[in-house]
Amino acid sequence: MRQFQQAMSGSPRMKVRVLNLSETIQNEKISSSKLAENLQKSILRLKGKYISEDGTHVQYNLLKTSENFTEYKAIAGQLQYADLISLNANETKAFFINVYNTLTIHGLAELSELPDSVLAVQQFWKTTAYNIGGFVYTLDDIEHGILRGIRLIAAHTRITCVNNPL
Repeated sequence: MRQFQQAMSGSPRMKVRVLNLSETIQNEKISSSKLAENLQKSILRLKGKYISEDGTHVQYNLLKTSENFTEYKAIAGQLQYADLISLNANETKAFFINVYNTLTIHGLAELSELPDSVLAVQQFWKTTAYNIGGFVYTLDDIEHGILRGIRLIAAHTRITCVNNPL
């Protein structure tokens, strides 16, 4: 399986784990809002079964061998064909927040050995990624590029609109 992709993040080359690559080729784009809804439903099923009520503990060993996780991975594979163009700024933000959280769980579940803390996994945020709409996004890309970018655009829009009323 084509799970690793070379990427330039800083000076040394790092191997990026693209967790949702599938061999199935799809010719048409998938509605991002419908895909986001399916991902959310799937992750809520996982949360109900494998994540503690207070959100502090995930039973990764049970999660990664479950039928629910297999279903989730199939849905995550569809992200490769997501049509992000149709999303407005709020939908884009919600979409990528959900993807960020589920990619974190997926990335940890795919590790051969679970650390005491995600902080113990070297370069986890720079090397854990999904292919979304044909582009590879690491956790770092989502957090520092997309989500912060949306926040900056929203702040700029508020400042511009307040300072330049029509």
